[in-house]
Amino acid sequence: MEVWNTDCAGSQREKMAKSICVDFLGLANCTMTRLDELEHILLAHATYRAPEPPGKCEKCHKSEFRASTRPNRELLIWDIPSGGCPVLIRLTTWPMICASANCHTPYREYMPWYHLRRNMTWRLEEYIRERAATLTTFQQIALDTCQDRKTINGILFDAVRELEDDSKKDLPRVLGIDEIYFGKKAYTILVDIESGKAVDLLDGRSAESVRQRFKEASNCAAVEYVTQDFSQSYRAAATQAPEEQDQKHKKKSSSVDLNELQLALFTETPDQANEARAIRLSREALAAMLPNAKIVADHFHFAQAIVNEGFNEIRIKVRKDMRKSYGAKMLRHFLKLEEQMPLPKHISSSVRKKVQDAVNEKSNRLDKYKLLLFERQENLSKKPDNLRTVNELLRQYPLLARAWALKEAGLDIFPVQPSLGRTKKSREAALIERAKLRLSPEEANRKLDAWVKQVKEQKDLAKSFQRAVNMVKNWPEELVRIGTTGYSNAATESKNRYLRSLASISRGLPFKTLRARLLWADANHRKDRWPSFCDDYPGEIDSEIFIRLAHDYLEQRKPGDVLPG
Repeated sequence: MEVWNTDCAGSQREKMAKSICVDFLGLANCTMTRLDELEHILLAHATYRAPEPPGKCEKCHKSEFRASTRPNRELLIWDIPSGGCPVLIRLTTWPMICASANCHTPYREYMPWYHLRRNMTWRLEEYIRERAATLTTFQQIALDTCQDRKTINGILFDAVRELEDDSKKDLPRVLGIDEIYFGKKAYTILVDIESGKAVDLLDGRSAESVRQRFKEASNCAAVEYVTQDFSQSYRAAATQAPEEQDQKHKKKSSSVDLNELQLALFTETPDQANEARAIRLSREALAAMLPNAKIVADHFHFAQAIVNEGFNEIRIKVRKDMRKSYGAKMLRHFLKLEEQMPLPKHISSSVRKKVQDAVNEKSNRLDKYKLLLFERQENLSKKPDNLRTVNELLRQYPLLARAWALKEAGLDIFPVQPSLGRTKKSREAALIERAKLRLSPEEANRKLDAWVKQVKEQKDLAKSFQRAVNMVKNWPEELVRIGTTGYSNAATESKNRYLRSLASISRGLPFKTLRARLLWADANHRKDRWPSFCDDYPGEIDSEIFIRLAHDYLEQRKPGDVLPG
């Protein structure tokens, strides 16, 4: 590209610029004549020759037109950045007029690439929409495109409004629900677990906000599974009738039966509207909204209770006991005393310093390999040096070894689901592997009961793993569905992480803007949900049908075959 900015005659300058200046705009019926490089802005001079209008003249009804001999107007239009600099087009338009001798009616040019309301090209608006779906602040997008921040905000809200107008507010078959806090303000996020796409972001986590969102959906009965953490509030999405549920967690705020309550929730009858509003995420309320849904507990929170609250508590206890016992042993060593003799009250500072250094050296070694103790055994087996170090630590501390064995047994209850990946081949391989890792309800129950029995047999460790044991006791069916369905709340937690990152780089966002950016970021999510070997199946595919098709495909495939795609 050559910048042309001389002071020669107009006609000669335009003629030479046409032969030298590269037209990088690529707009229909538009020719760039000159490019000026201003401070942080590229100013492109261009002319627009309007095409001949279709049909006949509105006044004389003749179909003869000619180009005007003088320009009609000049426009300043913003375009997508080039080379990191915003581009401003100074456009001179040449309209078409009627060629009749007695008419000469001008016809204003129509530019299909010109956004009249925002005074920019349509591709610049599309560029801003794409940037708004990334972790980029509005201020940065405004600086890159030389637009006002309000303009960026308006473009995003227009995109989300179009998205919501085109699609219904229906709920997915597998719904993930979780809360997220920004300071003291709580929000509720709904995610489609199967596609990983955000469904909605609700202001608050009260019954009113959740109920209002479910009322807008026309397919509440189509929700089959709800993945959530071990929150008693969101456990209200249980699908059983209120009288069949555990009396311990049952709400006593309503005496209405299920049909009357459902009528109050969806029609707001005057007699029962106040009583329905008083129910705060009770089992009766959401059982009326999602009658066919079954709760699937989140595997991550169950594993977190085993590792972070069970095994880690034992590790800290072992470390404290080691420092205490090893410190007394080293004191006796430096003072040349027997094991059974009491230590003297007055010990010199030099001896205490030597003892403290010895204790710190041994304690630091235990802290140094802390992360290795949290790794899974199959990962350690791939690195012999790390496995040797862990085995040495476990031999030195028998209590830690027993806690580590309980940790491994608890994490082995539910197999780790492989990630789907980004390519089609890796996605198909991961889906097939997930189908092979499914557990039967009997097998999942047997594993959970065996682990709880193993914990109770070791009474000195049972207190540390009590929270995980309580989860098995209070959420038995929900934990079993982890193995039978293979679903988890990972997609919801991923969206929470995205929202936190977005709010962090933006120094906080209003709720409407946060919701708009979340929905727009997932607007063009991938739709290839099932592998290619499911294409020939006539009808709709659900999780159970996919498991059967995957097993059939594995039986037909030879050992040396590769995956399709």
